[in-house]
Amino acid sequence: MLIGGQKKESNNLRLNRAKSVEIIFTGCKRKPTGSLPLQIAGIRRVTSIKMLGVTMSNHLSFGEHVRGVIGKCAQSLYVLKLLRHHGMNDDSLRHVYKAVVLSKLL
Repeated sequence: MLIGGQKKESNNLRLNRAKSVEIIFTGCKRKPTGSLPLQIAGIRRVTSIKMLGVTMSNHLSFGEHVRGVIGKCAQSLYVLKLLRHHGMNDDSLRHVYKAVVLSKLL
């Protein structure tokens, strides 16, 4: 088969099964009506996946992502507290807060 003047088989693209995962999205309130499809050999099945920096569960929930962002911000706030304890002035703390915490939230 020719695609773009080249044979499809000659593009040298292969699926890296070690880096691939499978997620099956289901409704959170509805019971599955049928059985799940068979698992693909060499590809593990997961209940949550990180796509483009956003964690999403198999129920299309972003709760895990929100908990992760809040946890990272809490760690950053603790570091800001330590910096204040070590004598950093308020203007510098505000700049660090805007650069670190607000950038994570936005």
